[in-house]
Amino acid sequence: MRPRDRVVRRGVAAAKTVKDDEDHRANAGTGLSGHWSRSRQGQTTEDDVYALSFYLCRARGVRFMSFIQSNWLLIVVMIASGAMLVWPLIQNRFSPARVVGNLEVTRLINSANALLVDLRETREFEGGRLPKAVHIPLSQLESRGSELARHVGRPIVTYAMRGDRGRMAGNVLTRLGFKDIYTLHGGYAGWKDAGLPVEK
Repeated sequence: MRPRDRVVRRGVAAAKTVKDDEDHRANAGTGLSGHWSRSRQGQTTEDDVYALSFYLCRARGVRFMSFIQSNWLLIVVMIASGAMLVWPLIQNRFSPARVVGNLEVTRLINSANALLVDLRETREFEGGRLPKAVHIPLSQLESRGSELARHVGRPIVTYAMRGDRGRMAGNVLTRLGFKDIYTLHGGYAGWKDAGLPVEK
C-alpha cells in the first residue's frame, strides 16, 4: 500500500469516528443508535468520502477561528491599512476636482487663463507660491468664496503643499458655481521640485 493511501485511510477512519460519535449522541434515547451502527456496515465509498470531507472541513474551521483569535490585532491593522490605501482612490472617484500634473496645469495657465488658488495656511504660503496664485486657506474657502465669484467662468486649479487639500476643496467650489475644477498632483512641493517657477 502506498503512503498516500495509508494517509487517506487513516483520515477516513478518524472522520468516521468523529461522525459516529456525533450521530450516536444525536440519536441517543430514540432507539435508533443500534440501527445506525448496524446500517453503517453496508456504507459505500461515497460515504467514506463524505465523512472525510466533513472531518477536514471541521478541522479547517477550528484552525481558522483559532488563527483569528490569536492574531486579531494584526487583522485589524491590515484592514485599517487597506482602507487607508483605498480611501484616496474613492476620493478621486467621487470628487468634482480632476487631478492633473504639472504639464497640464502649465497648459491651463497659458491657454485657458486658469485661476490658481493656494489652499495652504499663511505660514506655508509665505515660503513661496505658484505665479499669480490667489491665497485662500482651505479653512476659509467657504466663508471667503465671494472673492472668487467674478472668476466663475474660468478654469480653477487648487493646490496645497502635497495635494491632499485640493481634492477636499472640490465640493466647496462646485457650490460656488465653478465647473472646470482641477487640483495639482503633488501640490506646491511637486511643482517646486520639478524646477518650475515660483514666487514670493
